[in-house]
Amino acid sequence: MLFRGMTVVVALAMLAACSSDPAPVEPDPSPTATASSTPTIAVPTMPAQAREDSPEGAAAFVKHYVDVFNYAAATGDVDELSELSSPDCEGCQKYIDEFRSIYARGDRITTHLWTLSSDPLRVGDKSLVTAGIDVDEGEVKRYRFNFMLARPDQFQIQRITFEDPA
Repeated sequence: MLFRGMTVVVALAMLAACSSDPAPVEPDPSPTATASSTPTIAVPTMPAQAREDSPEGAAAFVKHYVDVFNYAAATGDVDELSELSSPDCEGCQKYIDEFRSIYARGDRITTHLWTLSSDPLRVGDKSLVTAGIDVDEGEVKRYRFNFMLARPDQFQIQRITFEDPA
């Protein structure tokens, strides 16, 4: 069953400022499903660059987060998404709770919810990464997401905000 009530996917807060434009090394592509009737999807592996304490590391981390977000949406397995998200990130926790709820009631998400646009990620001082993300809400809309990051031991999403498409 296609779940289309993903208003929570973009129902977050407002846009934050950003700067500069580093070019991160592309992480491994998103995992793909096997040819069985029930797709088996592997948890995305964090690329080494996403562990670096640098603007490029921050950008690679956000790309990895988007892969893990889509993995959680496709499988209902939110463990890795939880690891990458601060417990204080209200938006992150809403996504996690929504995915758990969808799968607990026997529904599933059959679309790739977030796709990074071809626009380069913009990083401001390693704590803010801005990305164009195409969101499948039954129809695809492009949003500008801001990922606020903290780095206790590794990067973690502290807050997600977005700008609604015009």
